[in-house]
Amino acid sequence: MRGLRLFAFTLSLLPWLACAATLPSPTSLPITAEITGTGTTDLVLVPGLSGGDVSWQETAVRLSDRYRVHRLRIAGLEGPVGDAPAPSSIGAVAEALTSYIQRNSSRPVMLVGHSAGGVAALMATLRQPDLVARVIIVDALPFMSANRGGTSVDEELRGKVGAEVREMRAENTADFEKRMRTQASSAVGDPDTAARIAQGGARSHRDTYAALYESLSTTDLRAEVASLRPPLTVIFADQSPLGAPAGYMARRYREQYASSRATLVEVTDARHYLMLDQPREFAEALDAALMD
Repeated sequence: MRGLRLFAFTLSLLPWLACAATLPSPTSLPITAEITGTGTTDLVLVPGLSGGDVSWQETAVRLSDRYRVHRLRIAGLEGPVGDAPAPSSIGAVAEALTSYIQRNSSRPVMLVGHSAGGVAALMATLRQPDLVARVIIVDALPFMSANRGGTSVDEELRGKVGAEVREMRAENTADFEKRMRTQASSAVGDPDTAARIAQGGARSHRDTYAALYESLSTTDLRAEVASLRPPLTVIFADQSPLGAPAGYMARRYREQYASSRATLVEVTDARHYLMLDQPREFAEALDAALMD
């Protein structure tokens, strides 16, 4: 029981939780994209709140011979806000995502999102299903605050999240960097990779990161995923390196996606950044989802 409590606490620290041309989006969109490949099908990779610089890098390279790969960056995450207004909610990220797809693809896309990017991808697909051929969610729940023991978006949850966000905004630079290191060290096995993720997260615009964290923590799409039209695959980590008992995460994902027609795929011996912890197994799962 003590190990399970420690595992649950560690999960709550995750960053709710990548020949190239870099295309800035129109100034009204808080998204830029590195585009690789010349395939006829567009593959859009959406990052989470941290780790975008590394999480999708290998995937983009590997699939660029088959797809036109868009590796997205969200303004204010792992860098400055830039010219476009930064998104203040996951809903705003989803809105920007649908606008980006409409402007940069002439046919439905393969949409893949990790962590907070997965929740934004779910929301975008629910809003504009005709833009998406398939949606693949990587280690993201429709109600992410289940990882912190939440059961619904109620006043108690809003109060806890609000207090955490106020503390985050008030932290000095050293304390915020420490927060990023704590999160990253729990989310990926390799210490050097964890350091890179933490460094990227620490470069985020603080208010943007905090606003998106708060929005993500108070979003619940469990009922809405029942109406998702495009095929949905969810690839998730078993979290056994953090002490999760066998079957623990599989049960949680089945419960969270129970109303949907999702295909659930577990990657074993993996943490939150499963594409980095278990690259071969993740690649096989992603390829199967794309070709299904």
